[in-house]
Amino acid sequence: MKKITKLISTLLAGALLFGSVPVFAYEKDDLKDTGFTLIETARNNDLGGTVYRFEHIKTGADVIYVDNGAERLDFTIGFKTPPSDNKGANHVLEHALFCGSEKYPVKNIMPYIRENAVAETLNGVTADDITRYEIKTANETELYNLMDVYLNGIFHPMFLSDENIFKQQGIRLEYTDNGVQYNGVVYNELKLKSFDAAENSLSFVAGSLYTSLYGNTPPAFNSGG
Repeated sequence: MKKITKLISTLLAGALLFGSVPVFAYEKDDLKDTGFTLIETARNNDLGGTVYRFEHIKTGADVIYVDNGAERLDFTIGFKTPPSDNKGANHVLEHALFCGSEKYPVKNIMPYIRENAVAETLNGVTADDITRYEIKTANETELYNLMDVYLNGIFHPMFLSDENIFKQQGIRLEYTDNGVQYNGVVYNELKLKSFDAAENSLSFVAGSLYTSLYGNTPPAFNSGG
């Protein structure tokens, strides 16, 4: 658990992305005592608005705010998580952070939220070298409520005091009457994906290519496990 605690403490060096979310200030002088510094402002025609880049002074996190008047409000927080092997620890961590927090100590909080929210997207994604958490909704009040749930789960996760959460989400060996078998939330998710023959064939070819190019280094590892 010490390694996990250290990882959580360094996650603040990640990045936040807001899409058309009202912010408190646009000028450098207006940010005094907020804990943020305005780095740059630019007009982006592709996004249809103005892009503001802030830096969170305490952690160094990049905060990108897109002011384009869109009806749908987007929030994404992402972290650099290059894998060190093929065991899928980043994928397991992604799941574990959705299993309650100090403020919301409910292990099944995400299924409950998904059933009752009007949000278009509520998800976490483990990519090749980054993990991100996404919210997309047209309801501003819901957006801020969901952001609170996400951020508390990410920075104050309940699994730091309950290691069984990590074990439940991960890939584990269980003893049964018929011997030993694999189990776990992430394992079962991967097993379901294995039924897609086309995806597996592509993954096999891509994995072989990356291994031949990069050897035993992060680009060649399967971050999902």
